[in-house]
Amino acid sequence: MGVSEALSTLMADHEGEVEEIQDEVLLETGAGEGPKSEGEETTEVEITDPGNIAELLAIETQFKDLATETGLTEEQKLTKGVRRLKDYGSEKDTALKELEENSTRQDIKRGLSLLFLQEILEPSEWNWDAWADEHTSLKRRARYNFMKLAQRKDVWPYIGLGQGRLLQAIRVTKVRKGYQEFDAFLGAFDLPKAVGPAARNSQFKKAVDVAITTQRMSNAGLEVTTDKVSQVLARGIKLTPSYIKELIGLRELGRDPIEVLDEICSSENPSEDPFLPAKRVKRCKSLAKQLSATIASIQECEDPLDGFEVSLIESLEAKLVEMKQRITLPAR
Repeated sequence: MGVSEALSTLMADHEGEVEEIQDEVLLETGAGEGPKSEGEETTEVEITDPGNIAELLAIETQFKDLATETGLTEEQKLTKGVRRLKDYGSEKDTALKELEENSTRQDIKRGLSLLFLQEILEPSEWNWDAWADEHTSLKRRARYNFMKLAQRKDVWPYIGLGQGRLLQAIRVTKVRKGYQEFDAFLGAFDLPKAVGPAARNSQFKKAVDVAITTQRMSNAGLEVTTDKVSQVLARGIKLTPSYIKELIGLRELGRDPIEVLDEICSSENPSEDPFLPAKRVKRCKSLAKQLSATIASIQECEDPLDGFEVSLIESLEAKLVEMKQRITLPAR
């Protein structure tokens, strides 16, 4: 299947959504070339766009030179690094009003600043997180997100995708002893190298959404096709890590996660919660555990039990038996 055909197939009726970077990152692959309506973005794949990352590479070199500067003390280097970090933060305020990629570029600059500061502090007795909490205004999660972006130079040409998608891509391309290059990741899904301005294209972004989600599910042990992922995402379902975890949990209750996805795609009511039966089972298990603990605590009383307490235990035990009978996933 050629790139054009693959992208057209994967992107049919798909509206990609990207979660904020916290733990709930989001989606993956597919973009199409077909006829474009008036006013729709055109897709021009650009193989090279040196100016897109030249500034970032120059800044990286500057920090390397500063780290090895013999005429400066550690404190002076830290002061310079913090100043650069603040400068890049103020630049971002303006960049946010422009293209998303400008904002992401500033995030990478801040990540380079943080990596420099961490390198300078490493030989000292300072704890990095404690020092950064005190000397920067960035929250810990933001710091590490910026640093991840700065470390993965293979995603720099694709900053048009935005910080969220790039961080998701970084997560799903991690392997045991390193990572899969982003170009190779795109190639595995028959996607083009749409670097620079081409990465802003909405269809390319949706295609990457599908690819990331498909890979995320594969990493979790669920092998699904990109077509299936596209169908599920088109139903408004966000296949986040927590959602995928719930899918996998259905196996313990005798359900096939892939069959559940098929049901979601064929359901006339896409808003129906596919995990409701499983949630009920989980509640029953939790309540059964609490009932067992309550019965045990009453039975362990040193004083003889009176008639009410004996009757209460019998009632609770009857409810416990009933509840344990309900701890099976109802057949559909």
